[in-house]
Amino acid sequence: MSYSPDSYLSIATNFVLGPVDANAPESGGKKMLVQVTLCDWRGQTGKESFPSFLDVYVTPTDTVTDYCTTTHGLDARHLLPPAAVPFSTAKANVAELLRDHILVGHALWTSLALLELTHPAVLTRDVATYSAFRERLGYDSSAGSPSSWAYPPLKDLVRVIMRRDMEPLFVNTTESARAAMDLFRCHREVWEAVVLNKGWPCVILPSYYNHLYT
Repeated sequence: MSYSPDSYLSIATNFVLGPVDANAPESGGKKMLVQVTLCDWRGQTGKESFPSFLDVYVTPTDTVTDYCTTTHGLDARHLLPPAAVPFSTAKANVAELLRDHILVGHALWTSLALLELTHPAVLTRDVATYSAFRERLGYDSSAGSPSSWAYPPLKDLVRVIMRRDMEPLFVNTTESARAAMDLFRCHREVWEAVVLNKGWPCVILPSYYNHLYT
């Protein structure tokens, strides 16, 4: 089966931290979605491409204990209505737009967990787990190897594979979504050929991520 460019959507998200779970104090606080961006094959986001918003701030679902501002530059001003939409609205819109699409991104399990969504594993293209990229950066891709669970940062993939630098100060979801799509596009033909032949050109994630993939 050959997929058209319009079949692909790339996602990137940002989060803040909430209260620490008493049953898992080592977790460092609950991660809550505060920004989500989807871009298409051409890197377009929001109403330029789709009949709904796809580049928005999201209101946290619980008390924020750490805005992680040094990571993404966001603070309380960005996360209140009308600048931000409710989590339920963001989740419903993303779920609707992802239906029957191939989901591209970096460390997709992170975005799926933040959105409390699942996606068919065969319809994912994760540049963090793609073996050809990992090996280029010296990461292990051996099946069952504990070190194969580590993954290269997106900025390193972009620097080595695309030979360009990303925003050095903050994580920008629009830039991240577009960068992941750019990486996928440069290997799409080889990647899809492996999938077409019933192979899988990516490392297998630990089983504790299975609940995010159908």
